[in-house]
Amino acid sequence: MSSSQKSLGQKKEDENRWKLIDIPKDDSFLSLEVGKELIGRFVCAKTNFFGRVYYIIEKDNGEIVKLNDTTNLHKWMENVKPGDMIKIVHEEDRISPQPDRNPLQLYKVYRMK
Repeated sequence: MSSSQKSLGQKKEDENRWKLIDIPKDDSFLSLEVGKELIGRFVCAKTNFFGRVYYIIEKDNGEIVKLNDTTNLHKWMENVKPGDMIKIVHEEDRISPQPDRNPLQLYKVYRMK
């Protein structure tokens, strides 16, 4: 038996002894499609381990959802305070002038009077 065959056999044996640890997936992150809206009470903004901001919103039914920040959404959310009842509407995206960039996601945010 060649050394490469031994190493392949050893590798398979090692794979059978180890199991990858499960990482819980956070299903509360929402992808708000163009033309859709999210209505709920703004809870807070947090930062993930990459330093990116996301928003936590409690919908009317009590469900907690999270929405990732974008450049445009960030400008709207600067004036929103925890406890505010808001409606976030994803407007039509604008194509970036730079061909290698993703489209600019445009939002409008409304606060209940």
